[in-house]
Amino acid sequence: MKLTQKRRQLGLRVGRAIFIIALTALCTSALTISTFSLDLRTQTSTLSLQTVTIQSAAIQSPATELKQEPNVATKSRSDKLPNSAGPQERAQAACDAGRNHAVEAIPMLVSMLGDDTKTEPLNCWNGGRWHPALEIFKQPSPGETAAIALASMGMPAFEPLTNELANGNASVRRNAAWAIGELTNMSPQKRASAVPQLVSLLSDSDDWVRMAAARALGELRDERAGERLITALSDTQWRVRELAAWALSEMKDERSVNALCNVLLTDDQAEVRRTAAEALGEIRSSEAITSLKQALNDPEPRVRTKAGWAISEIEDTGG
Repeated sequence: MKLTQKRRQLGLRVGRAIFIIALTALCTSALTISTFSLDLRTQTSTLSLQTVTIQSAAIQSPATELKQEPNVATKSRSDKLPNSAGPQERAQAACDAGRNHAVEAIPMLVSMLGDDTKTEPLNCWNGGRWHPALEIFKQPSPGETAAIALASMGMPAFEPLTNELANGNASVRRNAAWAIGELTNMSPQKRASAVPQLVSLLSDSDDWVRMAAARALGELRDERAGERLITALSDTQWRVRELAAWALSEMKDERSVNALCNVLLTDDQAEVRRTAAEALGEIRSSEAITSLKQALNDPEPRVRTKAGWAISEIEDTGG
């Protein structure tokens, strides 16, 4: 009986021990399996993320190339813009070059000076730095927009523009002469070397070239141009006569008083007579009083008004 009871007690203890050991092993196995599964999922996620990153890079790489490619194309298109683009686009390119003060674009702009294709007007100067011209000279065109852009660049554009005064294309000569007169940040004295060529252009076969030359000489106010401008008061084109009278008023050249008085009383264009009266008022020579008083009977009100103003200017200065 005692032996039997001891074996039973021993079997119960051994069973409990085995149960505890088995339970511990089971828990340990479950924990290990869970940890392994978590590591496996982490590695899988990491691998997936790397795969997605590689795929994204592969996708973005062509996109980057496509993004960079238009820049190259745009640069190439800019270089060829004057020849390949439409007139309005060429004018806009010239406008932008002037706005950005792109001195490196001077050769391109010079090559555009002869482009007289009519375009829609562009307002290239709407504030900020002082602009070279408020309005176009002949008509809106890529050539005139290029001339204004060149004028805005000052000294770097002076020599290239001067070189074009002898160009065989009348539009180039016209726009180059006009731009020289409008050059910013350059005193008239610094542009004096262009005066002889501008004076010679007063005899050009093209009316608009003669007009541009007279305009530029008025801006430069060089006395060497006086005699030729007086001769230009007899030009067959009335706009040349008007601009010659204006240039003489800018120069205040007393040598021109008699010729201006003659224009005031005899020219068949009211605009020319009005400009002559204004020039006489600017010069303020008493020799003009008699002619100005006769002009008070001019049939055109604008001429009479300007003659009256000129008389008051001369009398106020004791001329």
